[in-house]
Amino acid sequence: MLPTPRWDPSIARWRLDLRCPWGAGRHLLDCPPPPSGTIAAVHAAYALLGRLSAKRPSGQLCLAGTGARSLAQLLDEYVNARTYRTAGGRRWVKTTAACVRHELGHLPLAELVGARGPEILWAWRDEIRSRPGRRVGPRAMQDRIVVLSMALRWASEPPRRWIPCVPSMPDPRIDESEAMWTPQTRWVEECTFRTVRDCIFSSGMSAGVLARLGHDPEDYYARRRLYLSFAAYTGMRRHDLDLLDDFSASLEAGCFWRWGRKTSAEEGYPEDMPPPLISDLKLERKRLGRPWYRGEPIAGGPWPNVCRVLAAACRRLGIEPFNLRDLRRSFCYHKALATPPVAEEDLVRLMGHADSRMIRAVYLQIPPASRRNAAGSAWPTAPAIRTGEPARVVPIRRAPGTHNAPTRHSDCQPIAKKPERSTSKCAKTL
Repeated sequence: MLPTPRWDPSIARWRLDLRCPWGAGRHLLDCPPPPSGTIAAVHAAYALLGRLSAKRPSGQLCLAGTGARSLAQLLDEYVNARTYRTAGGRRWVKTTAACVRHELGHLPLAELVGARGPEILWAWRDEIRSRPGRRVGPRAMQDRIVVLSMALRWASEPPRRWIPCVPSMPDPRIDESEAMWTPQTRWVEECTFRTVRDCIFSSGMSAGVLARLGHDPEDYYARRRLYLSFAAYTGMRRHDLDLLDDFSASLEAGCFWRWGRKTSAEEGYPEDMPPPLISDLKLERKRLGRPWYRGEPIAGGPWPNVCRVLAAACRRLGIEPFNLRDLRRSFCYHKALATPPVAEEDLVRLMGHADSRMIRAVYLQIPPASRRNAAGSAWPTAPAIRTGEPARVVPIRRAPGTHNAPTRHSDCQPIAKKPERSTSKCAKTL
C-alpha cells in the first residue's frame, strides 16, 4: 500500500491518510491543485512519511502476551472465532467490526489497555461523532463500542489472556440531552391485519410457481395465513414462528406453547389461546379433515420472504405496509390496553425480554399503575372472520401530529376492488 494523497475540493487542499498501516494519522499538504500539482503532492507525501517514520520508536510497545497484534488483527480473529445464531447477527458484527477496523485498526493492541487507552477511545468518539459529511449518530456509535468491547473482552479471557483488562468505554452520547433512539409506537389494528391476511395470495399469481416447486397452492396459502395469525395473536419472534409444529398448539386444551428461544430458557410454557387464533386453527383443522401429524409444520415451516409478501399485499390494498415486527408491537399494544389491561411484568414475560426498558421505550407507553392488573384478558373480542374476496382498505388520513393515535374499526371502509393485473412476476409474491 502506498501513501496516496487525494485532492479535497471543499477545502482546496491535498489530504493524506497515514493511519493504516503506518499509524501516523491524517495530514494536509500544501501543494498546487491538480493536475499540475499531482507529482508535487506525491513527492510531499513520501517525504512526510519518511519524516514521521524516523521519529517513531524502533520497537512497538507490547504487554505480556499481546505480541505485536494490532486492533485490526484482533477484530479479524474475533469475528472468525465467535459463533452466530442468525445470519443477521453475523452481518451486523462483521459490518460494525469493519467500521472499527477502518477507524482504529492501525493501533497496537497494547495502547488501548495502557494508560492512554481511555483517552484514545474518547478522542475516537469525539472524532467520529463530529466529522463533517458522514456524521455518526449515538446508536451507530453504540454499535461500534459494543463490538469493540466484546472483542477486547474475548481477548482478555483464558486461554488467550492477550490483554490484562478491558479499558473503560466512552459514552456514545456527546451530551446527556441526546436520545439513543426515537420511541416507536406504530401498531396495526386487527381489522386491517385480517383484511391484509385474507388478501395474501388471493389473486393466485403464485400457483404456477408453487406447482413447479411441488407444493399444493391451497395448502401453502392456508398454512402461511395461519403463520401470520400466530404472529399477530401471540407476539412470538420470527425464529419461534418458523418452528411451529403439532406440539405448538392444542385445540382440545385451548392453549399454545409459548417459546422465547432468543433471550429466555429453552423450556417454553403453555398459555391460553386468544379466541381469534382458536377460530383460525379450527378452520385449518376443518380444511385438513384430520389431526396434525407428529412433527408436522402446521404453519409451513420457515418463511424467509414473509415481509416482502406482506408488503406486496399492503400495496395491493393501498395501505401503509407493515411487517412481523409491527405485528409484534401490535400484540403488546392490544395486551396493554385490554380490559382489564395486562400488567407490565406480564408484558415483559410475554415479549421475552429481561426487563421493561424495551417495552417502555420502543413498543408503547405503559398505562398508569391504576389501570394495570395481573389478571388481564387474553385478547379483545375479534370481529367476524371474513369469507370470500377480501375488501380493499382505504388509507387512513390523520391530522398532523396524530400519527400515533389508535385506529378505530370504523376507519376501515370497503371500496370497489381494482381489476387484477396480468403479470408473470410470480416469484415475488411467494
